[in-house]
Amino acid sequence: TPDLAKAVLHDQDEIVANHQQTVASTIITYGGQDILFSKNNSSLRHLQKTFVFEVLNNKNLEAYDSLRRDEVRKTIKNVFSRVGTPVNISEISFLTSSNVVTKVICKNFLENGAKDSHLGAELLMVAAKIVEIFGRVNFSNIFPSIAWFDLQGVERDMKKEQKNLDQIFKSIIVDRIKYNSKRSEDGVEHQGKKDFLQTLLELKDAKSLNIDQIESLLLDIMIGGIACVFFIVAWIRNVFKRPNKGILGKTLTEAAGAWPIIGHLHLFAGSQAPHKLLGSLADKYGPIFSIKIGVLRALVVSTPEMAKECLTTNDIAFAGRPKSMAVELLGYNYANFALGSYGPFWRDMIKITALELVPYRRHETRSHLRVLEVKSSIADIYRTWIANKGSSVMVKVDMTQWFHNLIVNIILKMIYGNRFSSGEQDGEQFKKAIRRFAELLSTFVPSDVITGLRWLDLGGYEKKMKKTAKELDVIMDRWLVDESKDQVLMTGLLSRVKEYVKQDVYGLSTDVIVKATCLAIYAGGTDATILTLTWALSLLVNNPLVLRKAQQEVEDHVGRERKVEEADLKNFVYLQAIVKETMRLYPSVPLLIPHESIEDCIVGGYAVPKGTQLLINAWKIQNDPKIWANPFDFQPERFLTSDKNVDVKGQQFKLLPFGSGRRMCLGMSLALEDMLLTLASIIHAFDFLNPSNEPIDMTVSPGWTNLKATRLELLVAPRVQADLYKV
Repeated sequence: TPDLAKAVLHDQDEIVANHQQTVASTIITYGGQDILFSKNNSSLRHLQKTFVFEVLNNKNLEAYDSLRRDEVRKTIKNVFSRVGTPVNISEISFLTSSNVVTKVICKNFLENGAKDSHLGAELLMVAAKIVEIFGRVNFSNIFPSIAWFDLQGVERDMKKEQKNLDQIFKSIIVDRIKYNSKRSEDGVEHQGKKDFLQTLLELKDAKSLNIDQIESLLLDIMIGGIACVFFIVAWIRNVFKRPNKGILGKTLTEAAGAWPIIGHLHLFAGSQAPHKLLGSLADKYGPIFSIKIGVLRALVVSTPEMAKECLTTNDIAFAGRPKSMAVELLGYNYANFALGSYGPFWRDMIKITALELVPYRRHETRSHLRVLEVKSSIADIYRTWIANKGSSVMVKVDMTQWFHNLIVNIILKMIYGNRFSSGEQDGEQFKKAIRRFAELLSTFVPSDVITGLRWLDLGGYEKKMKKTAKELDVIMDRWLVDESKDQVLMTGLLSRVKEYVKQDVYGLSTDVIVKATCLAIYAGGTDATILTLTWALSLLVNNPLVLRKAQQEVEDHVGRERKVEEADLKNFVYLQAIVKETMRLYPSVPLLIPHESIEDCIVGGYAVPKGTQLLINAWKIQNDPKIWANPFDFQPERFLTSDKNVDVKGQQFKLLPFGSGRRMCLGMSLALEDMLLTLASIIHAFDFLNPSNEPIDMTVSPGWTNLKATRLELLVAPRVQADLYKV
């Protein structure tokens, strides 16, 4: 409130005068020698007084009125010359303001023979990178004991930019001192306007300023100017892109705490997972509210009723997906049907992919390859046990890695017709590239939500994405011409695309469409399945009675004299309930893949304008005590009794692991079969224990997916006869 703000900043001004020293600020300001981060003492007061009265006085500022006016007029002339064509207002505003700031700092130097004609641009780029680094979440500031790890790379990156900035400033200062000395020797007095650098150098001896302080003050001016530009850009966007005032309906409640430009992004910077954070906001604001993700608006819904209204009544309105740099660069310019825009191309690709996946699921070769892959992977565990058991009955196995290798090879066999063995060059290249692909696809990129930043490529994400996309493209090109493999899915897609897709309309080649579709299937079929299997086995080991009951069910139908086959899966009713309960407690994508409204609509009586992102908090719905009895307990039996009619297809909107509506996961049935076959096979073949004899750590990593914070390493021992481990 204003009263409390006054109490803090007026009555207690002296007490709260310090700013927090962060890792980044300590490095870039030479230990706090600037005004912003210096401690409140006599040195700071001296520096402030000198800076305000000697540098930022009215005389100096008025002297640069003509410079500011000239830059603005140049900008207006530039925009006028481009009437009728798209204009990047964000970039133009940024460059105009930045040119003013740069010239005010070192105008005379730049006009009197700078060694490097690009010095102003270099200075601007370095300052922009420093602003970006300042904006990063840095756990080292919160937990100083782990600062030496430099987990986010803030210290490394800031030291690099500090070195670059130091070189630029020292070059400017040294050359200016030489220039001033020469003019002094020649008896030439300074004429015209003094820039800030000239003023500070003249004050250096009189006011006891050192070079580090001068550099820090120049940096304060640069960063202050650039940060101001971001506010201007946000204001311009707000003026020109206001929500449609003509939509009938109430105005959505927006969660409190939004900051200019970044919106509510700062709320996601802590250790709390996004779905839990939004769940707590739902407790405060209700089942439907909005937040700002950067300059973009997002609708958050947290009840089955609201989810149903979004995905049935407004199914077409929310059929879009948000555009992002990752989907553009890694998805062949939005040819990835799972993440691409809604429209004729998407409808064609859904039809083609469904036509291929359904018969492929029933294909005998597919069934045989999947079962064979599971058996081979189980044999790998058995060989590890034989090689390492010694006198011990049980051997430690990294089940996280085992699940990853198994599911990756199952999907690759489906797409490419082959598995990659350890050490195989093409396979290792693909695994590294696809790992980067998955990481970059889920990486937060500032330019996706803050207008006008992309051209700066803060963080180098665009460069990384282009490199990864090229590596994957080269590998997949080889797959397309490799006739030695039984490429059931890839071959089918090629023929379907040639038959159905109008390439002259969409401007995409057959090869590009097939490669984008294969990557979409891979991305959708690996991580979610791996995460669910990891959580399922963790829950079973933490609940030994449930594990024993599941093992008994498998034995009742399979016995101990043969292996689990696909034909057995329909009999494992309790195991199916375990998989459902796992996905209820730990949905792999707790907020589902975001939707975007492609037209204005009404949800719950509230007006939702076109271009609004939709976040459905599936985790909140699936753990709501108003919907589920004992929601946080692992109780598979609920799906055999009170909730036996609830399935994972999202029709009741109580259980949404695969989404619902026209953009729900196409590979749901394949994923469920993979999970059931894998889980049934491993609990039939092995007993499991936690090495520490303590409950398994079920901590979730903060992020947009439900990633287990620690690896699942378990002690395993065979539980069937030795010949059943042979492939």
